[in-house]
Amino acid sequence: MPKKTIEIRNMFVSMVPNYGEEVGWIYDVAILTPTDGYVEYELRFCYNRMTYVAFETIKSLLVDYRFTDRSEVCMTDNVPMKNPLQMYLSILSQQIGFMIHRASPKKISDRMCGIIRGVRRRVAGDKKRERLHFGVIWKYLVDARSCKWITPEYDEYIQGLNSQQKRRKKLVRIGAYYMRLRRLKYQYTLRSKRRAAEAGL
Repeated sequence: MPKKTIEIRNMFVSMVPNYGEEVGWIYDVAILTPTDGYVEYELRFCYNRMTYVAFETIKSLLVDYRFTDRSEVCMTDNVPMKNPLQMYLSILSQQIGFMIHRASPKKISDRMCGIIRGVRRRVAGDKKRERLHFGVIWKYLVDARSCKWITPEYDEYIQGLNSQQKRRKKLVRIGAYYMRLRRLKYQYTLRSKRRAAEAGL
């Protein structure tokens, strides 16, 4: 009997640059299941090429999971195209038919400031949104308790981390919430179109 695996509905991947550089070898990965179960991993790759060690690392990460044509992957725009995880996922995407897209932290911040009414009110003074607002987004989600993986308890935990670790943890968890919002918005649009089509019959 084949092993029962968990469907990946969303995956968010962000790269941690080395100090003072644009490249890095540490990658934060968040996985959301169809019921919005949240799992977070940290991967380390020593080279931007596929090696046997990188292949085995990715296999061990995904051993309990499966992609479907409904899955969606988002990577921050600084993840190299030759990164082993990117290469592995691009092959699966081609075969299974799920979507991979890229977004800068700025784009994620801007979209969430536009979508979440409570955040939009808090950043109303920054009309051009020239800055990242992850601090505001994070505080709103902690206070609102509307995200299962951004909670007052977790916020208290990350206060003991250094500044880079805090930025990493906030980015990967906000990135996962951003993907959830995208999914819900897309599903709402599909339902609206279906209702409109049925009304026109």
